[in-house]
Amino acid sequence: MNRALQPDELRFVCPACRAAVEPGVDRYACSGCDRIFPILFGIPDFRLRSDRYLSLAEERDKAGRLHQASKRLNFAQLLAYYYSITDDVSAERAKVFAGYVTDGPKRAAADLGDFGPTGPNDALLDAGCGAGSALIAAQSHFGSMTGVDIALRWLVICKKRLEEEGVVANLVCADIESLPFETNQFSHILATDVIEHVYDRGAAVCALAAQLAPHGLLWMSAVNRLWPGPHPATGKWAAGYRSKRAAAPGGYDPLRNVVQLTARDARDDCVKAGLDVLNIAPRRRPNTEASGRGLFEQFAIGAYSAIHRVPAIAPALTRFGPAFQILATKP
Repeated sequence: MNRALQPDELRFVCPACRAAVEPGVDRYACSGCDRIFPILFGIPDFRLRSDRYLSLAEERDKAGRLHQASKRLNFAQLLAYYYSITDDVSAERAKVFAGYVTDGPKRAAADLGDFGPTGPNDALLDAGCGAGSALIAAQSHFGSMTGVDIALRWLVICKKRLEEEGVVANLVCADIESLPFETNQFSHILATDVIEHVYDRGAAVCALAAQLAPHGLLWMSAVNRLWPGPHPATGKWAAGYRSKRAAAPGGYDPLRNVVQLTARDARDDCVKAGLDVLNIAPRRRPNTEASGRGLFEQFAIGAYSAIHRVPAIAPALTRFGPAFQILATKP
């Protein structure tokens, strides 16, 4: 069902001044402030700044290395290669991370189900698309799909994965807080575990709200700062209660650039952005997440999956559980 939006359908603007941009062979040029935005490896790069991990130059260099490697490697091999050239990820941790990425479409399929019925007239924006898990899961449910991420390196990996899966989607490199699209272009926006990684959370939610068409839906999830147990992605206990995160042995702290929030914080951000919150619930955790984990974690994930939607328990889990999810609409 899905197809890539054509350039005149996916309407780009300058993320800095919001003026129109003129497409070229290898770049977009702003008609207002004269900024030039390159097209790298077939992906428009509209970033005004890099993410918190690498400079723009470092990141583009790493993306270039991945692009060259993608010509001879399949997706699984490219993912392994990415972690092999990422100095602060150990070989043991890389296997865990790679497994999480590989299983992503299974988790995303359940999240997308919260949107309800969709069809060929609907357009999905996957904000923080990473390796493309949601785009794969959504391929038969939307008329068009666009994935945006601030990390060009992950978009190169995503592009390889989508090619192997036969999935058609637009990929755009940009900061969620400064999106390069005209407003009101998307009927549905998915923002899975991305809001705690942005520079300014309120600005990011406002930017996403601006992209929604009237009556469009935003689905968003995040790890809960009030959760006293192990962080769902990293295993660090009571991560949100530490005023200063201590680095793990070897100097690696996977949460060094993460700003955690509560369900109330996210709800308030949505309201300030002019959205109506339809539902707040504990974040589901499929039993597939228990694969490869210790016996205690397997039991805990299984128990959570069984009780997280029980009416008498759900409010407490929303407030203090591992993670939460929000569905909001634009009036």
